[in-house]
Amino acid sequence: PWKKVNEKDGAIEWTRTNSRSSVDEYKATCIVKAPVPVVESILRDFSAWKKFMFMTKSTEQVIDPSLKTTADTRYILIQQTFPWPMSNRDGLLKCDFSVNKATGEVRIVCRDVDTTLKSTPGVIRMPLTDMLWVLKPVPEGTELTYQAVAVPGGDVPTAAINFLLKRIGVSTVLGVRKLIDDPKYQSKT
Repeated sequence: PWKKVNEKDGAIEWTRTNSRSSVDEYKATCIVKAPVPVVESILRDFSAWKKFMFMTKSTEQVIDPSLKTTADTRYILIQQTFPWPMSNRDGLLKCDFSVNKATGEVRIVCRDVDTTLKSTPGVIRMPLTDMLWVLKPVPEGTELTYQAVAVPGGDVPTAAINFLLKRIGVSTVLGVRKLIDDPKYQSKT
């Protein structure tokens, strides 16, 4: 079951164990006072992910002939900064965007791609990363949910990573919320 671990500025985070990883899975939600298309436009802008994802050093959209990219299937490389003495981690993720036309809900499912493409020396490629973003229309704007499970790879202290995980979700959804006033996203209303 999910266990509530953090709450800040209207964002709530939960964690739970997951048999696929030695570290906890986490989920966070908040209300964003903007319509779903505005929030979706932020998530479609992979350069923005560096601004809102907790401990992210860099993000880039990856375009390569070996990866089938469409308007709704895109690839992102995310490098995360880990505290010393641990090495930084990265993940190459396939992100599939879909919309439920009946409800207006948008889902973005991101899963790791088993490839060494865009590997960086000294950075550990995470062997598992699954993310789910759900953008649900509500009277106040958008209910934003972010959920993730990952295997960090390498030798990491599980307790230290689980301590950090209690902040990642809330920090990330609040980071998305901070970007809604940027004019380049407001044009999506």
